[in-house]
Amino acid sequence: MIYPNPVIRIFLFTLLFFICTSISAATFLGGPCTDNDICPTAILINAVQSDSSYICIPGCNLNAGPDPAVASCLMGDFPTVWYKIQTDADAGVLNLEVTSNDFESPAISIFKGNGNCSQLIQIPLSNGNLSCSIGSFGVVQAIGTSITPSSIYYIAVSSFLSIGGDFDICVATTKSGSVCVVDRDLQVTARSNGGPLEGPFAPGEKVSFCLNVNQFTASNNGCQWFQGIVPVFGNGWDASSFDGIGQPQKASLNGVENQDSLKGMYGSSQWRWFDNVGYHYSNQRLVIGDFDLNGRVEMCNSAYEMDCPFSAGLLGGCCNPCWEDPGDILPAGWFAYGINGSCELPGPPINVDWG
Repeated sequence: MIYPNPVIRIFLFTLLFFICTSISAATFLGGPCTDNDICPTAILINAVQSDSSYICIPGCNLNAGPDPAVASCLMGDFPTVWYKIQTDADAGVLNLEVTSNDFESPAISIFKGNGNCSQLIQIPLSNGNLSCSIGSFGVVQAIGTSITPSSIYYIAVSSFLSIGGDFDICVATTKSGSVCVVDRDLQVTARSNGGPLEGPFAPGEKVSFCLNVNQFTASNNGCQWFQGIVPVFGNGWDASSFDGIGQPQKASLNGVENQDSLKGMYGSSQWRWFDNVGYHYSNQRLVIGDFDLNGRVEMCNSAYEMDCPFSAGLLGGCCNPCWEDPGDILPAGWFAYGINGSCELPGPPINVDWG
């Protein structure tokens, strides 16, 4: 796919499922935004409680010093400041967002520490292989990063290609990222221009990535099978990266590009990209709309994304055995079909198919 600054969110469903530049240290003159520009002076973000609302505080890095201890995302070249959180006894997932009206590309990186910054361990963001993330349009997010309870985490915030300015940093923790998917990761696997896989990437560059769903469970949740993957792509992706129904060009499932020949895990089930699959069960946290105004329908989860708009949520369909009322239509994605439970007509169209 062609990348200038993508934002990717992946929803997993069950039951239906350089211009090269450098800035010398002399450029950074110090000032009111330099109190926390080294890890030992990190500002504590208080009152972060699992499964509660985001905690947001204002910050700034204007003229702060770069931090050579953070090589990723060129934080050693641009002003970097530090924050820390103490996770509670229930924390299992960290969600982080930094927004700024003063600079275009916030950058973030997360570390686990021992309380005094002497032995920092860099944490892969969003359970992927990225040590840091550079945002666009003044926003950067890291959703679904695995963490451990009762631990101290440090967050480095920088401004790529900028002397910095004011920003807001918002954090939230949850007990788990998904009650069904228990192990998944998102990896950048290749880039056309060469260089580190965490970026920064150049406009027009082609970037390959892979989402791996390694384990899901039906334990204590009623989720009996894995049926769909709905990816949501931000405005940074070139329109030529998608076909007429929104599927990424040259996408493959389990290494197979012709998805109609890809068998599922059970019997006659197969996988294909669909844009007409409904959601059976009402869910107040899931919201559908064209939030980026790019012509592609997207979905967000108000439990994890602070900018997810208020809505009544998804309205489920009705009823067994064939669900003639499909419920609210989901954004396009890959879904299994061919096994339709007690309904005599297996999909497509998908009703209660599973794979």
